[in-house]
Amino acid sequence: MKTKFYLYGCALGAAVLLSAPGKVFSQCSCPSGATPSQISSWASLYPNPTTATTSVLNFPKFDPSIGQLQCITIKGKISAVSQVNITNNGETSEFLLKRSLVPSVSGPGLFMFDEFDDILGPDSLFSQRWIDSLGYGSKSITHGPDSIYTNLDLNANITTNFAAYSTNLGTPVQLNYQMNGGLTTLQGGINFTQTIITTQSGAFNLVYFWCPQAPLATNIKNFNASMNDNVVNIQWQSESRSGSVVELQVSTDGKNYTSIYVQPTTGNAGNHQYTYDAAKSGSSVLYFRIKNTDASGKVTYTAIKKITRELANTGEMGIFPNPALDRFTLKFGKEVEGNLSVDVINLTGQVVLNRTIRLNKNISVPFELATPLAKGMYYIRATNRETGVSYVNKLFMQ
Repeated sequence: MKTKFYLYGCALGAAVLLSAPGKVFSQCSCPSGATPSQISSWASLYPNPTTATTSVLNFPKFDPSIGQLQCITIKGKISAVSQVNITNNGETSEFLLKRSLVPSVSGPGLFMFDEFDDILGPDSLFSQRWIDSLGYGSKSITHGPDSIYTNLDLNANITTNFAAYSTNLGTPVQLNYQMNGGLTTLQGGINFTQTIITTQSGAFNLVYFWCPQAPLATNIKNFNASMNDNVVNIQWQSESRSGSVVELQVSTDGKNYTSIYVQPTTGNAGNHQYTYDAAKSGSSVLYFRIKNTDASGKVTYTAIKKITRELANTGEMGIFPNPALDRFTLKFGKEVEGNLSVDVINLTGQVVLNRTIRLNKNISVPFELATPLAKGMYYIRATNRETGVSYVNKLFMQ
C-alpha cells in the first residue's frame, strides 16, 4: 500500500507536497530567513472508534492581521479494523476476492489518500443448489476482524494560495474524510452477497506557519503578553542600541496601531514590563507589538501578540473518559479561543508531555497520546497563552 497526494482544485492551485513529520520544509521560511511562528490545532475523526465512513474535520482559520501565512502542514494518523462477510448465492463453490480500502482527506487545495489491498481466499463456499439439499456444507464465511491500519500517516504540505484558509474567519476550514472501497471477485462469479464493516479512529493536526508583515526587530527578545482580570501584562527584553526608539503599540483590529509607551533611548537594555488596562479599549480583542526605529530611521517590529478579553475568566476543565487509555477529551465550561499549552505532569512534578493546540471558540478538544503513559495519576494543566488563564485537573491512566 502506498500513500498518495494529488493536486485538488485548479482554481486554488495549491502545491501539495509530501511532508516528513515534525519537519519545517525549506520552502517554509520567513523572507528574512528566520524560522516562522506556528499555530497548531487538532480535530478527531470521531469521538470514539466507529463504523461511520465519513467525517468533517473543522479547523480554525488563520488571522492575516497577525502576519503573513507562509505554508500549511496537515498531518494525521488513522487506525482501522475491517471484517468481511460473504455468502454464496450461486452454483460455483470456489471464491477468491480482492478487498480494497481507500481512506482519503480532501479540502481546499488538497486531496490525499492511501490504498490498501489484500486477497481473501480461496474459500470453498459449497453451492446451495445441491449441497444444501443434503443438509451439510457451508455457503458463508467471515474474514477478520483484521487490523488494516495502525496509526497510518496521512501528511501533506500546502505552500501557495491560502485564501480558503485565511478569509471569512467566522467559519472554519473544513476537511472531509472518507473511507471508500469494496470487494471484487477474482474467482467465483458475481452471485454472492457481501458485508464489510470497518471500524475507524484517528486525529489530524493542521499547523499554520507564519511570519510578521515587516522585518523582525532583532534587538527585542522574549516579547510576551498575558491578561488577568482585564489587565494585560506585557514583558520584553531589549538590547542597548544608541539612537534607537522602542514603542509599545496596541490595536483593536490588527491593522491600525497606536503607541502607548515609548521606551527611553538611554539605558534601555534589560528586562521591561508594562501593564495595560484592557477595559478602556472597548474591544474584546487586542493586538500588541513593539516598533523599533534605529538611528538610521529603519523600522522593524516584533511578532504580534493577540489577547481576547472575554475569555479571561472561563470556567472549569473536565477530562473524559477518566480513567483513560491512550486518548481523552478536554471539555471547558465555555468557549475557549487561542493557543492552549497543555502539560501532562506526573506526581513528582515532572512535565512528561507538552503540546500546543490552537482553539477557535471550542468547548472541547481531543487529545491523543502517541506513546501510552504508565498507569497511575497525572495532572493536566492547560494554559491559554493569549489570556494567561490556566486550568488544572486530575487524569488517571489505566
